[in-house]
Amino acid sequence: MRVMEDVINEHGLADDLEDCLVHETGNTCFWLGLDDGPGGLDEASDHEDPEAEAKRYADAVHQESVDRQKFLDAVQGALDSRGVLTDLERARMQLEDLRSVGRA
Repeated sequence: MRVMEDVINEHGLADDLEDCLVHETGNTCFWLGLDDGPGGLDEASDHEDPEAEAKRYADAVHQESVDRQKFLDAVQGALDSRGVLTDLERARMQLEDLRSVGRA
């Protein structure tokens, strides 16, 4: 539509367009130009979209939470393995004690 607006302005047809719009719609409250004002859709700045930036931040926080949970699961698994190893060593020592009592 912006390209057509440029063509209309170049050929001096803006008044004819407005007349046709009023005739067809009965309304001229629609402005089809650039909306580069504060909060406009066509931002003139080079700043990042705040919503996209917030989404990236939320994703990073979520990933950090997932990573922490994985770390805690790994530590818990290591502690469980150490507990099993301790129980196995205790059982081995008890078996050795039983064997030594049986020989005596």
